[in-house]
Amino acid sequence: MMMVATADRSGLLGSIQEVQAASKALQAAATQAAPGSVLASALGGGLNAEMLKGVKALAPSKDKLIDVVKAGVAAVAAKSPGDVRAYKDAILSVAKATAEAAKDGGFLGIGGTLVSKDEQASLDTIAAALA
Repeated sequence: MMMVATADRSGLLGSIQEVQAASKALQAAATQAAPGSVLASALGGGLNAEMLKGVKALAPSKDKLIDVVKAGVAAVAAKSPGDVRAYKDAILSVAKATAEAAKDGGFLGIGGTLVSKDEQASLDTIAAALA
C-alpha cells in the first residue's frame, strides 16, 4: 500500500481514500483466508496506526518496501507453505485497491486517470517481487 500510495501525489482526500481501500482489501483477504491460518492471523486486524507508522518509516526507499514484501513471503512460506499463494494474492490485491482508490490528475474529480503511470510502475515492481 505504501509503495503505491507514495508513487505520486493524490492529495489529502486521495490519500484517505487509498488508506481506506487498502484497509478494506486487507480485511477482505483475512476474511477469505482459512480460519486460524497465518494469513488470517496476520491480516485479521486490518490496517492500524502502528502498522502505518512502521511502514511509513520505510516509505522513502522502494527497495526496502520490496524487501519487506519478500521477507513476508519467505516468512509465510516457512511457517505455512499452503498460505503462500493467498498471501501473495492479498499483497497484490491491497496494492491494486490502493492504486484504484482515487483518480490522479484532473480537476475536482473531472478527468485524471484511475491508475497513474507511477502507480502502475509500483504495481509492476510488486508483482515482479511476488513472482
